[in-house]
Amino acid sequence: NQLAAGDFESLPHMLQHGWEQKVETQANLHGDVELTPHEHKTGSYSLHLRAWSNDPSQENLIVALPPVTVHSAMVTVEPGQFLKIQGWLKIPQPITGSRDGLIVAESVGGKSMGIHMQQTDDWQQFVLYRMADETGKVRIMFSLSGLGEAFVDAVSVHPMPYSPSTNPLNQQANRLQQMAPLSR
Repeated sequence: NQLAAGDFESLPHMLQHGWEQKVETQANLHGDVELTPHEHKTGSYSLHLRAWSNDPSQENLIVALPPVTVHSAMVTVEPGQFLKIQGWLKIPQPITGSRDGLIVAESVGGKSMGIHMQQTDDWQQFVLYRMADETGKVRIMFSLSGLGEAFVDAVSVHPMPYSPSTNPLNQQANRLQQMAPLSR
């Protein structure tokens, strides 16, 4: 695992390695981020993001900006390296005020290629496969785009060996060609 502090067990360890939070100030909206012992998939803590309105008349509020965003530590890998990014999410109630819910994305693919989750039944694993860009730097983002709460745990980034010859789709195509060679 190349991601420092993705186990969410120590706030000083997270801060030391460059994890950052952003809580967006908006009228009648509040948000916070904490490490919580109340919900966790592994270890003793998980990352807890939450946002709420203190005005009950704003029950159907549309949230313009994500109230809470957390950026992981920077991961340095080889440019062009194939990466497996994985972790666990728990969203006990539907996120309201946004169709995006909780967004899990990374700096290579951005929000549009990320995972957008409204709710999970329990802890649910997520997996993203990406190719590192020419800088060889990757950062993961967890953005709560509406009102509600989400838990994140056991996040990791694993470089994976990749070449066209080891690509499972290429291997399958080669086997099919050996079984039924193309006639010329």
